[in-house]
Amino acid sequence: MAERLKVEHSFNHDIFCEHVINNKKRNHEEPQIDQMKQVVSMSFCLESHRLENFIKSGKSEKSVVNLHEKNAMKKFICILILILSALPSFAEEPMKMVYFDNYAPFSWLEQDEMKGILIDVVTEALQNRMGIPLDHKGYPWVRAQSLVKENQADAFVTVPTEERRSYTEISNEPVLLVTTVMFAKKDSPKIEALSRVKTIPDLKDFRIGNYMGNGWGKKALEGLNVEWIPTVDQTLAMLIKGRFDVFIDVSPVVNFNLKRLGYQNDIVELPPVLEAITFNLCIGKESAYVDLLPKFDETLQAMRDDGTLQKIYDRYK
Repeated sequence: MAERLKVEHSFNHDIFCEHVINNKKRNHEEPQIDQMKQVVSMSFCLESHRLENFIKSGKSEKSVVNLHEKNAMKKFICILILILSALPSFAEEPMKMVYFDNYAPFSWLEQDEMKGILIDVVTEALQNRMGIPLDHKGYPWVRAQSLVKENQADAFVTVPTEERRSYTEISNEPVLLVTTVMFAKKDSPKIEALSRVKTIPDLKDFRIGNYMGNGWGKKALEGLNVEWIPTVDQTLAMLIKGRFDVFIDVSPVVNFNLKRLGYQNDIVELPPVLEAITFNLCIGKESAYVDLLPKFDETLQAMRDDGTLQKIYDRYK
């Protein structure tokens, strides 16, 4: 009887450790596994030691069984507490959203708070309608993307590219649909020639400026004469100084920033629409939230149907 109880006790220990480890691995908490195993092993070791001493004391098998059953509820409560601690933790921690911190009106940092169209849409869809708490943070755009790629943040909203698809899963429904256009210095001698441009390859004879981290630009402008600038603000300032001939980006972002910076009389938007692009929710493949994309697509479509999306866009015109 005593040997049977000891074997049963050891088996329970092994099964429970396996349960804890599997739960932690599923939720990307492997650094916590060793600590959890130590806690579990210590708990079972103490009870095993107590059971062995009781057996050696010469007590009857009935007394040993009574002790084992008497501690059963205590052991069950301890196991339950540890199991709960091993369950998915993302319900307690907010989903970490990262953004370009200098891309108004889509996303910008103001007094330590992220603002913009992307933040408003994501908050309405994920937090207000789907019940997922969010943490919005802004960074230089290259850094923000690296955080998701390195699994230190969960998601961002941007233009889907092949590179981004390599480390994120991307929503089917677009958060935004925008057009890319050209901007030039108002008194530039290249205005007339730029006005004849119909496609991006037509820009081969021009000097182009763009900001670092622009995934669409990196792909679309490949092979052209491009100078990469750290931020949108700096790109616009250098365009005015004649550092390059043309800046290509989405119309709402550039026009919003021209007004914000007081450059409306210095830079003009040129007529040709070069490309229509979408901004989509991109969730890291290792994120605990990656499976919510189908529900997000449904929620975003509902927001489009009931007019909520358009109301958000209109706030930033």
